[in-house]
Amino acid sequence: MRNLNGVKFIYQDKKLTFKIERYAFSNNALAITLTTDDQESPLNAQLTINIPYVSLQKDEILVKTWSENKDISDFLRNSEFFKDTGARVLQDKWKAEIWKMKCGLHKCALDKCRIFRNLLPIIGIPSERE
Repeated sequence: MRNLNGVKFIYQDKKLTFKIERYAFSNNALAITLTTDDQESPLNAQLTINIPYVSLQKDEILVKTWSENKDISDFLRNSEFFKDTGARVLQDKWKAEIWKMKCGLHKCALDKCRIFRNLLPIIGIPSERE
């Protein structure tokens, strides 16, 4: 998986960090983990799910919105980071949601977006300002 991590946000009085990578299996989909350094109540949650037969656009993710992910996915759905596309994929008895990353993951969108601009050097794309 290629590591694209680093964007931070506040959720329930905790500073969480997105760790954005790619699943190593078949469709190379984005894998997003949420972590915190809080020693008293650590968090390491997998926001996304990989269903290899599902084709996604470069800026789309497949989100696990049930069970332990319900509250955080409700918070992040249609946030400054993501937009729910309305598309659903049946996984066992659950429906995974397809979301778009609002800034995408291609060079032009990354360079113009304040949220993901700091990821450019991490993923090896020079900023247009350099």
